[in-house]
Amino acid sequence: MRDAGFEAEVRAWRDAGVVREWRGALASFDSEGREAVDDGQTRWVGVPGMRAIADALADGLDVRSRTRAHSVFRSGDPDSTGWSVGTTGGVLGPVDAVVVAVPARQAAELVTEDAELHARASAVDMHPCWTVVATFDERIPTRFDAAFVSNHALGWIARDNSKPGRGVAESWVLQATGAWSRAHFDDDTQDVASFLIGNFADLITSPLPKPVQVFERRWWLACADPALGVGAIANDAGDLVLCGDWCAGTRIEDAWRSGRAAADAISSDRASEPGTSAGPGQPFFFDRRPTRPRSPPVQYLHQRADEAERQERPRHPGLTRRRVHRVGHPDVAGRGACMAAGFPISAAAPTTAVHAPPKAVARMMT
Repeated sequence: MRDAGFEAEVRAWRDAGVVREWRGALASFDSEGREAVDDGQTRWVGVPGMRAIADALADGLDVRSRTRAHSVFRSGDPDSTGWSVGTTGGVLGPVDAVVVAVPARQAAELVTEDAELHARASAVDMHPCWTVVATFDERIPTRFDAAFVSNHALGWIARDNSKPGRGVAESWVLQATGAWSRAHFDDDTQDVASFLIGNFADLITSPLPKPVQVFERRWWLACADPALGVGAIANDAGDLVLCGDWCAGTRIEDAWRSGRAAADAISSDRASEPGTSAGPGQPFFFDRRPTRPRSPPVQYLHQRADEAERQERPRHPGLTRRRVHRVGHPDVAGRGACMAAGFPISAAAPTTAVHAPPKAVARMMT
C-alpha cells in the first residue's frame, strides 16, 4: 500500500473482519525461469471473497441493482440546476451531483452533455482480460501460491484456496495478459480455458490432473492502458464527476483513491455554496451493466463458418462447466466516493452514484 489514507482504511476493514492478511508464497516467471519474490509487503484479501469489501462500503446505503443507467442530463426544471439520470426504471432526480464510477467507455456514453468529460473518458483505452478458474481434486505440487508472469499468455496465476476464507478445494485463478485477451477476445470460452490451463501446465513444467470444474470469465473493460494518472475528473461546476481505477491506476487502492478524489471534488465545490447541508446526505446507488455494441453479450456462443473444425479442437472432456457472468454490484470507487467522511450534500437533493460491476479482483492488494 502506498497511500496513508488507504492504509488506514484497510486497517479498519481488518478490524471489522472484512479483510485478512494473505501469506501465500509469491514468485515471478520470466524467460529465464522462476524465482521467489520477497518484497516485504503485507497483502490483504477480502473474506470470504473480494465482494466483502464492496458489501462493507455499501452498509447503510440504498443500492438499486439491475437498473441500467443510459443518460445523465441537466434537469428540464427551470427552477433547478441539478442533474437527472435516465434509467430503465425511469428518471431519477433532479440531484445536486452525480458521481459516475463505470469504465471509461461507459462513462463517456453517459456524459455526452459535457464535451470535455466525454472527450477525456473516450480517449482512455481499456483492455479486456480473460480469466479462468480451474478446480482440481488434488493439490498441484508447486512451491508457490501465486506468481507474476512475463512474456507469456498468462500474466497472473494464484492458488485461490491459499487465501483465507476461500475453502479447501484446490483452485487456481489464471489471468491472461491484456494483449493476449485482446487478440483472443472473440474466441470460444472452452478454447480459451483449454489453452490457458495448458499454458499453466507448461509454466510449472508438470502435467495437471483433469480439472473437476472450470469457470471462464471475460472482462470486456478490465484495465486502463494507460490510466489517466489523476484522482478523478470533474466538470467546472464540480457537480458531475467521473472516477474509477482507470483514472488513477490499476489496483483496488487506485479505485479507492479515485473515489476519495471524486468526493473531494464535490465537497470542495459545495462547501462554498450558501445554504447547503454540512452533514452527510442520502446518496443512492444503482448498477449499470456494460453492453457490447458490436456483438451479443458475454453469455453468447459463437456460431462460425468453421464450426465443425472448431469442434475438433482439444477439450478437457468430462468437465463440470459453469458459465460465470458479471454480477450487479457497485465498485469500490463509487461507494468510497459517497462514503467519504464529511461529504456535504443536501438531503433534499441527494448525490447519485452510477456504477458498473467491479472487476474480479484476483490480484493482490499491494
